[in-house]
Amino acid sequence: MVTSRRGMTGAEDLTGYVPLTSRDGLVLLGRMCWIRRQHDLCVYDPISGGACTFLPGLPDQSRHSDARYYKHVLLTPAADGVLTARFVVLTFDFVALVKGLRSITVRTLSSSSSSSEEEDDSTSKWAWSTATVAITPSRPSRFPNQMPTGNAVTVRGVVHWLLRQVYDDDCCIFTYNAVTHAPDGWIEVPPECRASSQLHLASSPPSTNNNDGMSSSGRLSLIMEAADHRSISFWVLLQSSSSGSSSSSWTRRASVALQLPLVYRERDTIGSVVSAPRSGTVMLLPYSGYLHHWQSDQGSVVVLDLETMEMRTVNKDKQAFLYEVDLLSRMRTF
Repeated sequence: MVTSRRGMTGAEDLTGYVPLTSRDGLVLLGRMCWIRRQHDLCVYDPISGGACTFLPGLPDQSRHSDARYYKHVLLTPAADGVLTARFVVLTFDFVALVKGLRSITVRTLSSSSSSSEEEDDSTSKWAWSTATVAITPSRPSRFPNQMPTGNAVTVRGVVHWLLRQVYDDDCCIFTYNAVTHAPDGWIEVPPECRASSQLHLASSPPSTNNNDGMSSSGRLSLIMEAADHRSISFWVLLQSSSSGSSSSSWTRRASVALQLPLVYRERDTIGSVVSAPRSGTVMLLPYSGYLHHWQSDQGSVVVLDLETMEMRTVNKDKQAFLYEVDLLSRMRTF
């Protein structure tokens, strides 16, 4: 039996919660409370016996309850190196951006106490910051309305969101610096990928070349699925520094035949991507058009080895949320 630190079983505590995102072995869970018109959040630690840190709800989330407009990011000191608490939650409200404005509302949830585990687990020690309106840099496009798609990817404290035009096929990558608490500009996708409707952000292992300006937190990557769903191309964003200035450019690393299963005689497409930069893999979760396999009782996960660029299929017979955890470092804490 999994027991949380509030004295109740994990199953009783987490009824109705669903996984939102993960970072460094921690999982951020959310649950919509329709009576209060508010999302409940908690951070779940499966490795430490199912410990839960229940977090206060957003103060102004009752303005609209559409989960598509709220996106959450979980940061930790080990993965991001910029924090004093055990974790920090960032919440992005994209509703203004979807309506064609250039603003994104950001709130930060952090601990008001020290970084000790005993104090951080107290709900009263956590509080949301005041809402910060981040003005996004102007980017020429036919339509200003943009919608975030997929999961965020955080590299060296910078959060990346793939934004797609609501009324067009154009897309770009919005960046937000969690250290300076300000937008960090745009990253244009490769011209070959701009009109694709099947783009996914990912994180690949750091380069072994110490001169490319990358750190151990990984490199921003991009996966583009072919229109016929039979192959993918894998892109990596490389950075270079010279004379005190830095620049970045995309390089196409490989094209790989896509090995997704056939469901109801229809070829699957990639529904979502889970990055595991420490292990050098990316997990592709199929979406058949009928149901998400990660939500079903049975399904399969396609694992892409980023070193050999080979794929293998892992079958699962239960509903599961996939995430990466460094077991060796976590075991040292016990």
